[in-house]
Amino acid sequence: MKLKAMGLAIALGLLSGAAAQAHAQAGYPNRPIELSVPYGAGGATDVMARKFATFLEKELGQTIVVLNRPGAQGTLQMNQLAKARPDGYSLGVAGYNALTYTVQRMSKPPFTVDDFTYFGEIGTFSYGLVVPSKSGIKNMDDYIAASKQPKGITYGVTGAPNNIPYATLKKTTGGTFEEVNYKSGLEAATAAAGDHVESALQNPQDILPLVQSGQVRLIASMTDQRIMGQENVPTAREQGYDVQVYSSLGLAAPKGIPEEVRKKLQDATLKVLQNPQYVDFMKTQHMYVNQVDGPAFHEKLRNGYTSMGAFIKEMNIPMLN
Repeated sequence: MKLKAMGLAIALGLLSGAAAQAHAQAGYPNRPIELSVPYGAGGATDVMARKFATFLEKELGQTIVVLNRPGAQGTLQMNQLAKARPDGYSLGVAGYNALTYTVQRMSKPPFTVDDFTYFGEIGTFSYGLVVPSKSGIKNMDDYIAASKQPKGITYGVTGAPNNIPYATLKKTTGGTFEEVNYKSGLEAATAAAGDHVESALQNPQDILPLVQSGQVRLIASMTDQRIMGQENVPTAREQGYDVQVYSSLGLAAPKGIPEEVRKKLQDATLKVLQNPQYVDFMKTQHMYVNQVDGPAFHEKLRNGYTSMGAFIKEMNIPMLN
């Protein structure tokens, strides 16, 4: 009888726990949500993430606390997110290149693209290459010529994808390019303005204020279109160099969150992406919004992982550790 009573108590406890979990899911979210960002405060990713969070708050009816977790070229934050409780209260801004490129350069990758649940692609970046205003470099030909001098040329970046074109440039031009890493795009751009590095490849929102104030000179757009407001500066490809940078951000959570929570987050994310006010804000940041849901973004990451793996092998890019 004691064993039966014990078994009944355990069964009731399990039922009670399941009921409580179901109730919690039905009431999601009933407390603040954390949104981690892979780079430091003030940079392009941080600004975009905080604006996205304000729109997502309205859709979910709950406070979202943004946490900056820079380090390891965007992979530190994703590693922490992969280990978080999959309850929908730990979300993260997922960087395309951290998941497809940087992680493959680690001897012991801490996560894979399949370790997360995705809710959509929330923004796509554009990029520009700048040099200090007092530099004699005016265009890509000058830039490559400088890289062929004995000491080569330094460039400030936050890691991938900003540094990816340099593998191609090194192989195709024979130039020497020395990478200097910073925690945010703003830091890298400011370093170029202060002549601490000879160039910086960053997002327009990080570099354009310095371009407009005359502290740095924009010599090329590093995407497939010219930068809005700087249409007089051609792309690197238009200048004869077949290189460009692609990067986007998505919203992710640890794999295994309850389906009811996943659906609520997916629906809320798509509503933000369809909000004209959000789209207009992103344009002011020189970012673009595509209507890409979670599964489609997951597939894009898987394809990117394959293509980046081939690129790393072809260019013989060294491991990070």
